[in-house]
Amino acid sequence: MEAFRSALESCAGAIYQRHRSLASTHRNHEESAMSNPATHHRINYIEFATTDILRTKQFYSSAFGWDFVDYGPAYVSFTAASAGIDGGFYKADPHDLLPKVAPLIVLYSQNLKATENAIVDAGGSIVVPTFQFPGGRRFHFSDGVGNVLAIWSE
Repeated sequence: MEAFRSALESCAGAIYQRHRSLASTHRNHEESAMSNPATHHRINYIEFATTDILRTKQFYSSAFGWDFVDYGPAYVSFTAASAGIDGGFYKADPHDLLPKVAPLIVLYSQNLKATENAIVDAGGSIVVPTFQFPGGRRFHFSDGVGNVLAIWSE
């Protein structure tokens, strides 16, 4: 679990940088989206594991026309403009097992603590406690039936 958290925290910096670069060109859209109640508790980002960043970029660019932004050798992001939703691929060890390499669906919350309480009250559990990254905070939860998702907020 500690290795999983470490990998997530290292990706958090890349996510922040991706959000900053997008913000410079899409600031008005992002600000209105984040302050819009319609974005609260909606899927906002998805992360996938990959054992080979370059091959992943080549495949998704060739097959689907996705565009990518590199954030070092261990993370690459794509945007909703080319893929339909913002997301990224993080470098994973080919020997890692689920859930470490399962896709991570990330929802946005206007109130992280209230969302955390709602998850626990509904029978879910927090599997990665809230941690900060430049640009926000995030935690991961289990829904109790086999799925792990994340929630982030500014």
